[in-house]
Amino acid sequence: MILVLGSAPVGLLTGMLAWLAAGGASASATALAPIESQLAAHQGAVAPVRRVSHAADDLLTMPLFVLTTGPNAVADPALRLDGLSRSPRRVAALVSINGRPASWMVVGEEQDGVVLREVTPTKVVMDTPTGPKELVLGEQTQGQSGGEQAAAQAPLSASAQINDQVPAGFKSPPPPASAPVVRR
Repeated sequence: MILVLGSAPVGLLTGMLAWLAAGGASASATALAPIESQLAAHQGAVAPVRRVSHAADDLLTMPLFVLTTGPNAVADPALRLDGLSRSPRRVAALVSINGRPASWMVVGEEQDGVVLREVTPTKVVMDTPTGPKELVLGEQTQGQSGGEQAAAQAPLSASAQINDQVPAGFKSPPPPASAPVVRR
C-alpha cells in the first residue's frame, strides 16, 4: 500500500529532474522558437471559418409557440397520403395538401408550409406549422382553414339555443360497484 501511494510523487520528482537535466525551460524555448514564429505568421494570414448549420439558423428565426387562436392564427393544413416511393435513387411521398391534387414530395421539400421529413415503408413524418404529423398510407388529417378556425372559436351568440334536456330513450349507466346501496 505504501508503494502504491509513494509511486506518484516519486514519478513526478523523477520527471522534473530529467527535464532540468535536459536544459529545463531554456532548452524548450530555443527549440520551439522557429515553430512559434511560423505559427504566428500563418495565424494572421488565415481568417477563422465560422460554420453555422442551416438548422440552427431556422431554429433562431422560428417562434417558440405557434399562434393557433385569434386574428393572425396559423391554419392547420389538411393532409392526405396517397402514395410512397422508396427506391435507391429517390425517396418520396404522394401528398395532397388542403384538398389540392396530390403531388410528389421528396424528403426535405416544402410545399405550402409543410415539409416532408421522413419516409418509411408504411408512413411519413411531415412538419406542419402546428407541429410534426405522422401519416399512414391512405390516412387523411382534418385541417382547419382560417374561416373554419374563426367559426370554431367564435363565442356563442345570444340567439343560439342550448338544449339541456336528456334525449328520449337515454338510459343512464349502472352505478359503480363501490356505491352504497340505497333501499327504498
